[in-house]
Amino acid sequence: MSQTIALASAGGVVLDLIATINDNRAYLSEIDGAIGDGDHGINMSKGFSQCRDSLLAQPALPGLAEAFDTLAMTLLEGIGGSMGPLYGSFFMGFAEALAGQQQMDAQRFGAALTQAVDGVESVGNAKVGDKTLMDTLIPARDAYLAALAQG
Repeated sequence: MSQTIALASAGGVVLDLIATINDNRAYLSEIDGAIGDGDHGINMSKGFSQCRDSLLAQPALPGLAEAFDTLAMTLLEGIGGSMGPLYGSFFMGFAEALAGQQQMDAQRFGAALTQAVDGVESVGNAKVGDKTLMDTLIPARDAYLAALAQG
């Protein structure tokens, strides 16, 4: 039996994602402080909160593809540094892969995840081993696709 979600009524997933980022703001900054300037959680929370405000200002919560598009554009246009383009490209990949679709199943999620990772790869030339976001995204995508192939 294949499980699917109706994309038109799944925009709340993005609100849940935003809440998770905001709940973990301090932790994200703490781990960023070990190798960077320690502002990752602050910037993530700022961008994701701007998206939340935009989504909640609409007359009705949009579907998942549209909510991902709002998140992507908010991050691309409103957050500086590398975070905006990287995460914006990631969520834009999801939005584009799901646009016009009615349902998402495991295969469609795999295709959307692949397009999202490809979007991040297109921003730079980072590969696994470069100590970047790609060290988590590529293995996660590959593990998901392998599990999918194994049923």
